[in-house]
Amino acid sequence: MHIVSVALGGCLKGEPVRYGVTEDTGGHITYILGEMEALARRDDVEMAEIVTRRFDDPRLGTAHAQPEEWLGAKLVIRRIDSGDRRYLAKEALSADRDAFAEALIAELAQRERLPDLIHAHFADAADVARRVEDALGIPFVYTAHSLGMDKRRALARPSAAIDTRIEEEDRAIAHARAVIGSSRDECERQLTAYPSARIGKIHRLVPGVARRSGGCDDNPARELVAPFLR
Repeated sequence: MHIVSVALGGCLKGEPVRYGVTEDTGGHITYILGEMEALARRDDVEMAEIVTRRFDDPRLGTAHAQPEEWLGAKLVIRRIDSGDRRYLAKEALSADRDAFAEALIAELAQRERLPDLIHAHFADAADVARRVEDALGIPFVYTAHSLGMDKRRALARPSAAIDTRIEEEDRAIAHARAVIGSSRDECERQLTAYPSARIGKIHRLVPGVARRSGGCDDNPARELVAPFLR
């Protein structure tokens, strides 16, 4: 299989990643890199491809202006040029989405063989993946990573932006062939609160962790979390 992961936000590159360099450069990047590295090790996966925006901002690193970054023999980050080479924060990405989707569809259409599956990370990537499926027939699955309904409950006042986000998440849930969650709460409570959710489409895949063997001093970590534990 040839599997593509699509994520639009943050500074997505191979390790070392400068986590926190922008507010959108966070845990989803670890998730995507780990997922695709694991898939690339499988014998039944011919190619694991990560697709993201191409932008040129020297403050954030030169890698993001490169069209390709190979992380292994079967693992590549491919950056799509939407015509806007600025780094865009999550709130500004919607203005670039049409151009990104068109550029991605054009790039895929030129290939001799299309990918077998797209894994969309966040609802904006799911919208892009839906357009790709409409144009080229490539099915997609969806991982939300962080859902808007719980965030809306925590807000002190109504927000049009969070309402728009929830609507996009619901459309992603409706159109995806499968929806992937990371925890029981996410799968059984958070996702099922959306009108388009169907329990048979929701799958729980618990992320793994990198384990060190021998000689690891975990006392600093224990001291860090101790004040928050009972």
